[in-house]
Amino acid sequence: GVRFASVQATTPEMFIGPNLARFEAVRDAVKAGFTYGSDCYGYGLLSMGFVDVVCEADMKPWDYMALVPVIVGAGGCATDWG
Repeated sequence: GVRFASVQATTPEMFIGPNLARFEAVRDAVKAGFTYGSDCYGYGLLSMGFVDVVCEADMKPWDYMALVPVIVGAGGCATDWG
């Protein structure tokens, strides 16, 4: 689980509609720390191992495609809510 994970997100306001319940479940499960405002910096922190999860919503391919090889190359994975 994510209980002891450190999680980054750009803003909680990006989670609307069906993404809101999913986000709230993650947010409520995390006890180690949830911070906002990181934007792309959070992905750098993720790839260096300083945070465990970056949680985002409503991203378009141009928002994340360049990040995927960096994340995967660092040993992580990129997935969606599905």
